Amino acid sequence: MRVNTRFWRESAILGACACALGLGVWVGSQSSWFIDRAAPTANGLVFENPRPISTFQLIDFDEGTFSVDRLTDRWSFVYFGYSTCGQICTETLTELQHLILALASQDNAQPIQVVFVTVDPGG
Repeated sequence: MRVNTRFWRESAILGACACALGLGVWVGSQSSWFIDRAAPTANGLVFENPRPISTFQLIDFDEGTFSVDRLTDRWSFVYFGYSTCGQICTETLTELQHLILALASQDNAQPIQVVFVTVDPGG
């Protein structure tokens, strides 16, 4: 008699779980929240009176000088990161590459450059 009661209790619990799962799938398929959500848009700021960049000097990969002059007459995406940061930097630089290719393919494409500034200690 005890085995029979245990069987029915476990069957009832399993049936209730199956019903809950089915109900969740049905509600999810009927809900427009999952279907009609707009893709997120990129946002940014455009300053009406941007401040000029003051003079600075960095050392580039050829041991040459990198100054504000190398940022003029083009859009510059400046990325600060570690030269050996692993997956995060790789993904970010890949996203920047996709962005550059998308911007360059437009009819009104302007010169673009990506500047990577390492913040490695002692670097």
